[in-house]
Order: sequence, then structure tokens, then C-alpha cells
Amino acid sequence: MSPKLPINNAQTIMEFLDLHKNQLAEEESVDSYKFAFDDEAFLSRRETIGIRFELELLKPEILLKERGIDHTITVFWSTRFVSRERAEQLQQEAKTSAEKETAKQALLHSEYYESAREFGRLVAQYNATQQQSSNKLHICTGGGPGIMEAANRGAFEAGTRDDWF
Repeated sequence: MSPKLPINNAQTIMEFLDLHKNQLAEEESVDSYKFAFDDEAFLSRRETIGIRFELELLKPEILLKERGIDHTITVFWSTRFVSRERAEQLQQEAKTSAEKETAKQALLHSEYYESAREFGRLVAQYNATQQQSSNKLHICTGGGPGIMEAANRGAFEAGTRDDWF
């Protein structure tokens, strides 16, 4: 991207970024009759990256607000950690030395899984004491396995039923 400011305000973003036709998502706007939001080729152009990024931030903000969610706790971490039950099962099934070492590590790391599960339970218990939904906390994860699963699982097991996403 050019560090200089545009020479004149009539300069297009394509000119300012010194883009060439082969860097664009479409050769020409054949579908100029379409609304911009309905034209996937147009939205894929490099010039619209800022708008797309803004939409990626705006969408969850709007959805959370529509559902009355004011407070979220984001939980991320290792997707490889498993519950204590699963780690113990891995230990019982391990036959080779590599499997035994993997199971040993799984059991060691299962403490983090169980801590995240307990954290989810604590959040759910706190929410049960709140009369106004605006005071409730909501666990927000990527939905993956491991620590994210544990936090969601703990909240679910304690009675939270946030199933709208």
C-alpha cells in the first residue's frame, strides 16, 4: 500500500492502492444492476475489505444486543485437553509406551479441563442469582473441544441454556 496521500480527491481507491486488474476479484462489473450487498464478486474485491471487516464486527454486536446480552466472558485455550473421565479411559486403553505417555499427559492436563468446567458451573450459579437478564454473564467460546467445551459443559450442567448461537 502506498504511504502517500492521494494527489487529488477524485482518485479512486484502486488508483490509491495502485491495484492492477489482475489483483481484483472480478475483471469487470458485469452485474452492475445488482445491489452491492447482493453482488458477491463486488464484495470480494480488495477495495471492500474494510467494509467486510466492519461487518464481521457489527454482526455479533447486533445479535448480542437483540438477545439482551450485555456481558460476555470469552473462553479460549487448548482444544487438546480432555475431561478426567476421558483421560482415565485413555490410560486404561493404552498399550504402547507412546499411548501410555499420551494418556499420562492427558490425565495431567485434564485438571485444566476440569477447572474450566467448574468455572462454567460458577458462572451459571451466579446467573441463577440474577433477576435482570442485563446482569447475567454469558460464556462465549469458539465452540471447539477442550477448554471451550469444558466451560460450555460446566454452564450447561449447572442449568444454563444459552443455545441461541
